[in-house]
Order: sequence, then structure tokens, then C-alpha cells
Amino acid sequence: MMKRKMISLLLIMFFVVNVTCTASGSALSGSASGAETSAAAETSNIAEAAGTGETADKAAAARTGETADKAAAAGTGETADKAAAAGTGETADKAAVAATGETAGTAATDKPAEEAETSKIAEPAEIIPFWSEDSPTMQQILSLVSSMTEETSDAYLPEEDRIAVFDFDGTLFGERFPTYFDNCLFLHRVLDDETFQAPADIKEYAQELRTALENGTEEPESPRSTAQMAAECFAGMTVEEYRAYVRAFMAIPAWGFENMTYGQGYFKPMTALVEYLAGRGFKIFVSSGSERAMVRELMSGTLDKWIPSERVIGSTFSLTATGQGDTSGRSYSFTPDDQVLMEGNLVTKNQKANKVFSIVDEIGKAPVLVFGNSSGDLSMAEYCLQHGGSAFMLLCDDLERDYGDLKTADKFKKTCQESGFHTVSMKEEFTSIYGDEVKKTAEEENKAAADGSSEVKSEAAADGSSEAKNETAADGSSEAKNEAAADDSSEAKTEAAAAETVNSGNTPEADRLSEIKKRGVLLVGATGDYRPMSYKEPDTGEYWGFDADLAQDLADSLGVDLQYVPTSWPTLMDDTLAGKFDLAVCGITITDARKEQALMSEGYLVNGKTIICRSEDAARYTDLESINKPEVRVMVNPGGLNEKFARENLPDVTLIVHDVNQDIPGLIAEGAADIMITEIMEAGYYVGQDERLAAPLINEPFTHGELGVLMPKGSEDLLEYVNAFLEEEKRSGRLDDLADEYIYQHQEEELAPAA
Repeated sequence: MMKRKMISLLLIMFFVVNVTCTASGSALSGSASGAETSAAAETSNIAEAAGTGETADKAAAARTGETADKAAAAGTGETADKAAAAGTGETADKAAVAATGETAGTAATDKPAEEAETSKIAEPAEIIPFWSEDSPTMQQILSLVSSMTEETSDAYLPEEDRIAVFDFDGTLFGERFPTYFDNCLFLHRVLDDETFQAPADIKEYAQELRTALENGTEEPESPRSTAQMAAECFAGMTVEEYRAYVRAFMAIPAWGFENMTYGQGYFKPMTALVEYLAGRGFKIFVSSGSERAMVRELMSGTLDKWIPSERVIGSTFSLTATGQGDTSGRSYSFTPDDQVLMEGNLVTKNQKANKVFSIVDEIGKAPVLVFGNSSGDLSMAEYCLQHGGSAFMLLCDDLERDYGDLKTADKFKKTCQESGFHTVSMKEEFTSIYGDEVKKTAEEENKAAADGSSEVKSEAAADGSSEAKNETAADGSSEAKNEAAADDSSEAKTEAAAAETVNSGNTPEADRLSEIKKRGVLLVGATGDYRPMSYKEPDTGEYWGFDADLAQDLADSLGVDLQYVPTSWPTLMDDTLAGKFDLAVCGITITDARKEQALMSEGYLVNGKTIICRSEDAARYTDLESINKPEVRVMVNPGGLNEKFARENLPDVTLIVHDVNQDIPGLIAEGAADIMITEIMEAGYYVGQDERLAAPLINEPFTHGELGVLMPKGSEDLLEYVNAFLEEEKRSGRLDDLADEYIYQHQEEELAPAA
């Protein structure tokens, strides 16, 4: 019978284990609570500021270099907010007083003390969330917006002219974990993605950069711009695949912070400001130095409520069509079978003067408000002032809640003052940055930043000469406790709290087995998308399958409860190394690359790559050669060994990466693609469930491997225990029973090899 034949194929007949379990080790403290962070910043609708002292910033002639912020006073037309002459470099922001139209400034005046007291900035009736009540910037913004939106004001603007432009990194979103998001993504792709082999020069540079960042030494010379190298590393992906890759990376814990993933690094005060402006008729644009599609994905579900994707301006990577080849886009006609691919070249780096040019090209009118944070934003700020607008620049001066740099902040502040731009102190004017639940972890960096010894090269990065600082979550330094991949917020909080206990013992000396028993919970990482091994039911949140039962058996043998921590194939290794769970068991193939970075148990089930296709096409596909053709559409899930196998062995097919693994068999059956690359167990399950599908090569897999349990290094005692446990599961016949229940009951005799 085929069933018995498959059992002999799938179950490993022996284990070589020599187990000595010890119970010694250090006792660890209980789990600390971790609050879930939300990718969307908390905001609320804000009422218009009371008063009649509206102001409107206007720039002096560009030829003289002088600037003067001018405000139309409510009753008299007098002006306020004037800057000192350019020769002195001094500036004085002044606000119109609601009752009199007289001016008051932050610089000393000749007015008597009594008169000066009456000239103070009028206190607004409402404040923008996460801004301090006495924030001078907030008061200036409220007054400006009031003057631009009040029809009786001399500075009134119709809605079509209310254009505001925000930089992204460092203005709306953090750039110090430890650098820009796009550079973290690049380093992850080159150094941590098992499915991708980077060119030698890029890999060498990335490794040198990571080493320099870990050791605090000088960054290496880049063979070319980091943006160009990033474009090369994502060449061949469809735009949808690229955005899915970005989305998966967003779920990884952010370096240097607790309770925050890379996708959640929004500045709450600035997000609240965006909502405030949008609610008052402003059309808001983002002008970023990062690649445009990446920024759009980062903003999806957060800022896109107020800034739709068509208002995102950014750096541009070249694109091509699937069948275009060497033909220019001007000459090639897009066909029904074509997909849009990342071609692999940097077309435009959107920084400095290029930001001005992109505003002219894509918006068609000058903004009245500009917000930035670095030298890369000064050009669009100057352009804004030339056309009578106002520019506000954030200073990276907070050492407690972010990785600020006082030396850089002071230097940039002087530059802005000389140019007539407002500056915003994150330390003094923000009541929260990422949210009160988000905490820094790398405290030693505070001291270095305070004395200027670890100056962040923000201006050099803006030029593209030194753009990357490495994402180090993979080496375990990031102890982020939030699990953004989880859909259930209470579940995420529990996982986060438990994760602290895991992280605290992530050293070779730790007795992980004792930790688990002391904690009373075994934390198991699982992707939840792999029938029949480990699948999470979306309605109930319950896990089932061969590996789900195996994990429960393991927890029972330890005398502890079982708790799942959701992960994904692209982030599996990062989550393991970051200590987010004790071990992962969800149909994980043992590979040399995984064994180099982490620990893997002895194999407990043999495995191999095969295909699923439509039943009527089964006779067409007899081997890899019959599949590897441009007209064959192969669909895989992102970030795992299925994608890696397809890219390495099927270079000529039309490859489609689909986010949701469990959707792919149905899409094959419906004709959205022709082939699914998967494992023999998964193939057997889906073919048994859907008569429209076939697995013609299930008994002749392309590869032969074994499934194992993955865990971080420093868990050697747990590894010994798991190996002994698996040996007992085999000896007792439990593995046979699980195979009968979850694998063979779904497979039919018709699954014989193709003739």
C-alpha cells in the first residue's frame, strides 16, 4: 500500500543521541510585562485654536539671504515673527497677539516689562497630542493654520493651496535603530536572508559595515551608494513581492528598543500633526530619500489615512517587464502575460535639490509648510520660504527616549537659524516620541552620544556617502518584546512579557531547561501557515497539525504549559536569534545555514521538495526540465526554502511570490498559477483535500532533507532534552501515529509517480 510506502519514506529509522540532562543553572526573575505597540500612532481630532492672532510665515528675497517670518495681524494687518538681519545670524520668532495685533518675540525687546507681558503668544484652547503645552513650535503652527484657514484672515488660503510636505526618515519616522529603515532592510537582505546570495563585493561591504557598527569603529568605504546596492539586491522581484518583503521585515523587533518593531517606529507627535493638518484641509505629501514603494508599504495602514500612496515622493529604482529583455521601455509594449519587475538600478536619489525638482514635477506648486530634519531637506525648505511658506526642522536632541546626538543637533540648529527655519526640540517639545511603552535598550550609547563621541553622520548619510548602520536584531542585541505579527493584542502582550525571560537567558551559560520549568511555560515559535504540520485556525486562533501535537507532547513532558509565539518564514531566524521563543517547530527543514546560526535537533521526519499542479496538467510535469520554462507560472510563499529552491533551480519560469502560503493551492486550482513548490507532506494534504489538484512527483522529491526543531544558541541543555524526547516519540510509535493522523489520511493511492 502507498500509505505504508510513504511511512517508510517519511519516518527516520534511528536517532543518534546521547543525552545527559542536568538541572543546574541560574534562576531568573519572572517575566516583565510588555505593552503592545501599535503601528498606527494614537491621534485624535483637535479643535481650532481660539483667538484672532493669526500668523503667516513669509520669506524675504532669496538674493539677499535674509528671511523674515511675517504674520498678518488679525485686526490691523501689522506683521509679526521677524528675523534679525542675515549678517548677525540671529532669528526671533514672534507671534501676533490676538487682541491687539502687536508683536512679541523670543529675543529681547525694548518694550517695558508690563507691555511685554501683554505681548506673549496667546495660549491655544487645544493642543496637538504628544506636544508639550508650552511648545513654541506647536503654538506657531496653530497660529499659522488658523490664519490660513480663517476666511477673514489676510493670510487665508483656499484648500487647493494648502500644501504641506514632510520628509519621512527622522521627521515622521525614526532613523536611529540604528539607522534608516531602508539601510536596515538592505543589510538584512544581504546578511540574514537565507534565500538570497548577494554579490561578493556587496556581501563583503555589508559584513564589514556590520562589524564596524557592532564594534563602534569607522565605517568602511562603500564600493557604490547603498541605495544602488539595495536596488541590485532586489532585482528580479515583482513590485508586489518587494512590498511583501518589506512588510515581513517590518515585523522584526527594532534594534535598540523594547516593545517596538521596525514597522512601528513612527513619531507620535508628528503623526498627530499630520492628522491635525489633514483635518483642516491641508493636502499632505511625503518627500523621502528612501525608495518610494518601500515608503508606501511602511505607511500602509498608518499614515495613508491622511497621505494616500499617490502623494508619496521618493527615490526611484528602475523597473522592467517580465518579457522585456534588453528592449527599452520606450520601444517595448507591455503584454497580458507581463509583470512589473525591479530591474536593479537606482534612477534618482530624492535628496537636496532633487527634492525641489520632484515637488515641481509631482505637485506642481510650492508648499506653504515643510517639515524635515537634515541637510537633505534644506533645499525644499528654502524653496518653501522663497514662495512665502514656513519650514520646521526637527533636532535629534533627545538622549533618553531616542538615540539623539547633541553635537549634530546643535550644528543643525545653527544652520537652520541662519536660514530662517524654525527648529523643533524633540527633547523639550515632545511629551512622547514612540509611545511611553517603548523603551531604549542600548543605554551605553547614551553616554557616547552625550559627549559627541558617537556622532551620527546624518549629513553624510543624506548625501548617500554613508547611508547604512546595521540592523542588529539578528545577533540578539534587540530585546524587543512586542510581537507585531500577532493579530491578537492580548496575545501579543503575553508573548512580549514571556519573551523577556527568554532574552535574559540568551547566553551560552544559561540553563534554558531550568528557565522553562521555572517559568512554567514553553514558548514555541510557529508560522501557522503550514498544513498539515502547524496551522493556526484564523477563527479560533488554535494551532493543529503534526508539529502542533508534537509541541504539546514536548510541553507535557516538561510539565509546563504551551504558548505559541507567531513568526513568519522571512523572520524565522531573526526571531529565533532575538530570543522571542524557546524553540520553533513548524515543519522546519534542517540546513547547514540554519545550523551555523542556531541549534537544530536531530531530524524526526524526512522531507523533500515537490510540486502541486492542476490534475489535468499532471502528465506535463515529469521533472525540473519540464517545469523550467517561461510560460510556466510558479507560485511560492516568501522568505523560506520554497522561494530559495525556485530561484536556484527554476530560473526561467515566471515566479510569483504570494504572501499567504495556505492560499496558494487554491490559487493553483483556480488557474492563477501553474505550479506550487512545497514539501511532500503539504502536497499530500492539499491533494487529498481538493480533487482539482495533483502531486505527480510526490514519491520522487527533488530534494531529500529532514525536519527538525530550531532554537537559539545557548540552549544546549534544551537541545539534549529535545533529542531525547524525539527518540522516545519514535520508539513509542507516537511519530507513526501522528503521521497516520495528519499526513496519510489525506493522501490517496492515486498519488503515484508520473508515468
